[in-house]
Amino acid sequence: MLDRLPDTVLLQVWDYLTPPSHHPCFHHQAHHLAPLLRVCRRFYTLFLQRLHREIRLHSGAMPMFGKTIRPPSILSIIENTCRNAEIASATQVLVVDDWFVGKRRRVAFTADPVILETLLHTAQLSPDQEAWWRKALTANYQDAWIALFLLQLPNLRKLEIKNMEPGSPYLESILTRLVDPNDPLTGLPQLSELKISPAMFGHSLFLSSFIPFAQLPSLRKFHIGGALDYYPPPPPGPGEDNNDTPEEDPSPPPTPPPISDFHAPSNITHLTLHATSLLTTLPSLLPHLPHLQSLIYNHDDQATGTNTSMGWGISPAQAQYLDTISRTSTLNPSVLLPALTAAKPSLQSLWITTTHRIRQSPRDIFTRDLPGITIGDLHDFPSLRTLRMRVENILTVTRAPDRTLTNTTDTLWDILPPCLESIFLEDCDRALFPEVVQQLRQVLESREQAQQGEKHRQNTLFPDLKTVVLQQPYDEADRVRFEFPPDMESISREMMEDMARHRMAENDLQPEVWREVMGLWERFGALGVELRVVDKMRTDGEFPLRVR
Repeated sequence: MLDRLPDTVLLQVWDYLTPPSHHPCFHHQAHHLAPLLRVCRRFYTLFLQRLHREIRLHSGAMPMFGKTIRPPSILSIIENTCRNAEIASATQVLVVDDWFVGKRRRVAFTADPVILETLLHTAQLSPDQEAWWRKALTANYQDAWIALFLLQLPNLRKLEIKNMEPGSPYLESILTRLVDPNDPLTGLPQLSELKISPAMFGHSLFLSSFIPFAQLPSLRKFHIGGALDYYPPPPPGPGEDNNDTPEEDPSPPPTPPPISDFHAPSNITHLTLHATSLLTTLPSLLPHLPHLQSLIYNHDDQATGTNTSMGWGISPAQAQYLDTISRTSTLNPSVLLPALTAAKPSLQSLWITTTHRIRQSPRDIFTRDLPGITIGDLHDFPSLRTLRMRVENILTVTRAPDRTLTNTTDTLWDILPPCLESIFLEDCDRALFPEVVQQLRQVLESREQAQQGEKHRQNTLFPDLKTVVLQQPYDEADRVRFEFPPDMESISREMMEDMARHRMAENDLQPEVWREVMGLWERFGALGVELRVVDKMRTDGEFPLRVR
């Protein structure tokens, strides 16, 4: 039946014949369709680009529908792709679900000597380098195989590495050579998007290790999660040795480099750093990004106190070391402002936010518990359209020891550029809400006067404003104390929702403040401006953290 359809129709229905890209079996599409396509050369040629557009390297088994699916090994997929130039050319997306550094496969794998020699030849290695690489490939080090595999994908546009272990000398070697103008090695000419996330436990990624990626001329979007500033390794505890590794599985020690010299300005336009602590490294990187359009920096200060060692199985000495670092990593956006000078003409979206952690101990101290450090004047950013920050990182706020508000010396229009279209203000607690509402009332009145022709556009406060979001701190003490109903044996969903209504903004804010918010909401709506309150019961889905 498919044979009767014209090619244009077949290409349009392809997405309905294959599992979606997020489906666990997407990487193994050949199991579903390839045998059928290969019986007809016309179909295989027609669908080649779609069939092999994305390669997903997965090292584990997946239980599904009562059986266990064991995908092909990473090394066998690499060999098959290297064997077929058409597949390598068709690959545009590479997803590596597990990135192991210097670790052999548990199951024996004999590399095809022809493929091995092809990989070594493509890398244009010196004799000493070739011996080093050959030893790693023969030992089946997955990170070495994948590093050379990247050179075989001329049309790769997106690289995503999940659960990445840090410190691969093989990836570092390839990247350093690719960005060196004096090195003949070429590769990754189309790579425009990079997304990196660390392994779940016990690993941290250093941003400095990925600086060579930022120097690739084609790279535009860079997303990394869990990255840290580089510090020397923590001291070993009593009877510990930082260099101890299993003899049967030797892994190279992580040796993250410092910020390398940029051979040319980077072309990155979107930089997303989620759950990171980079107040030392990031100011060294930003001056090299003159084309930056979006900066999303989600700061994780990891808190001081006891929770730095909870659940991580580290020694007291290492816990103390991490605790010392965390005390110096409170969010300070003012160190980023001078570094953004080169991107002033192009920057359109700026998010400087904090990761909302669960408080493990009363001794834990987070950024939100400390006096806020303001970012400074943003009027010199003429293209800025979207801003998301904590209120205390914008306005100069003075508080009493009990966190009650005593004074606010700035206004939003004193700090923020008038070209803004969307403003998301984090951590608007009950003490700050009346001040924020008062300033928004002045913005509203200015917009109403402009609409009535009483004020010129250049004198109007935020004339292009379309969205304002006010977010309550989710861990702020409730205004109305919750009392559990007596003699309750079971709780329905409706009852649970009703019991939690005291945490909603309409009940948690002071009644007079909520009435004022509702008045602003109605009047802003008449001007085409949306005003939202994200209370403790809601997520921040209006401004999700994602690469756009």
